[in-house]
Amino acid sequence: MRHAIDAGFDVVAYEKSDSIGGVWAFSHQSSKVFRSVLQNCTKMNQAFADLRMPSEFPAYVGWAHTMRYFQMYCEKFRLGQYVRLCHEVERVRALDDGSGFEVSISSSSSSAPGKRSKSVERFDFVWVCSGQLTAANVPDVQGLDTFPGKVIHSEKYTRACEFADQRVLVVGLGSASGSDIAQELADIAISTTLSIRTERPLVSRGIIQGTSTMVNWFSALCPAWFGVVWNLYSDWYGFIHNMKPAVTDSGDLLKAIALQKIRRVNIIDHIHGSEVTFVDGQTAHFDAIIFATGYKREFKFMPDELKPTTSGLFEHCVLPHEPRVAYILFVLPFGTHWQLAELQAMFVARAHAGVIPLPSIGTMRELAESFEIVGHHEHLSEFYRMLYLAILAPYIFPSVKTLLTQPKTLARLLWSPYNAPIGDWISVDPNRTRYADVLRLYFIGSGWTSARLNRW
Repeated sequence: MRHAIDAGFDVVAYEKSDSIGGVWAFSHQSSKVFRSVLQNCTKMNQAFADLRMPSEFPAYVGWAHTMRYFQMYCEKFRLGQYVRLCHEVERVRALDDGSGFEVSISSSSSSAPGKRSKSVERFDFVWVCSGQLTAANVPDVQGLDTFPGKVIHSEKYTRACEFADQRVLVVGLGSASGSDIAQELADIAISTTLSIRTERPLVSRGIIQGTSTMVNWFSALCPAWFGVVWNLYSDWYGFIHNMKPAVTDSGDLLKAIALQKIRRVNIIDHIHGSEVTFVDGQTAHFDAIIFATGYKREFKFMPDELKPTTSGLFEHCVLPHEPRVAYILFVLPFGTHWQLAELQAMFVARAHAGVIPLPSIGTMRELAESFEIVGHHEHLSEFYRMLYLAILAPYIFPSVKTLLTQPKTLARLLWSPYNAPIGDWISVDPNRTRYADVLRLYFIGSGWTSARLNRW
């Protein structure tokens, strides 16, 4: 929304929930997070350009700080006036004369939530920003319908206390959710068992969750130019590409398993009543099963001819045969989703405004990445961040010729903090992220005095 408005568009954003924030809006309709959830990335990596997260926020923020940050962002850029809450898009249809799109909306009001009204509006461009976490993916397990206890997907998990004094089976390690839920239940449930189908390399948010790791220090003090060169150079080495599936943010999972607070088992073979049999022949009885088995992309409001499932996406976001339709964040990198989404938004806004000339439809079809293979955790997060920067930089960043005539812009681009939002690297906002901001964010409690920070 912010970048479309900056590009001169008249913007309307439809949100079917009663709150902004999407999956992070805990206790709201769109929420898919639990009360104690923490982000996988630090607050610097998960920030948008031109608005730092406050220094008083912890290094790894939960849903409450995330929602506060969204509200701050909306207020700073005055985005609230463009958002229509409790408005669900039911169908998008391309007009026969090729002049744009017809969008059918169903809406309700807070005063009469059960009463819905219908309306139809026309638009020149459509951005689909519903993302990955739309439809829960629950595997087809033989005998699951005979299980007498509670069966939920991790999107419905909110508090560990609901499973107190129960024998709980968590299915799936995931990129973080299965691991986090199992660790939270380990101190509440009678027993916690974690069923893992695929082994993954494990990393931790820090020695103690919420503290800055050596990687944070390095990324914070590293200038942008060095970080780009280092990541693109390291990507030449095959081991980066061979890390499939990618790393999982584990917290203290290994410690919990070693202390037998969590039992690790293989995948489920079948279920009969409360008894679960695993593929290696082991059996156990459970009172509840939580599936942390990910999500399926689902956008029923888009007609088949406007879906990317057959044609793929040009530069991972533009529909080749109908370039007036864009899909934002329909890739799933392991790492900073927000900065990647912002890069795509910057690109699409410029393309739809005519600032960036797109190739022909035929060329975009040839260059489009297959939608089926996009969206897996195939690489390290920094690979994906740099990959997208390398792909979209020619569209977003000034040319080398322009930079040579603008020494201040060139200096800012080279010497911005590497892990600051990429948009900050070229931002003209006087409040853009600086080294002093990074130091305050990460190291204020690590022996850095206010006098030292002020000198920075």
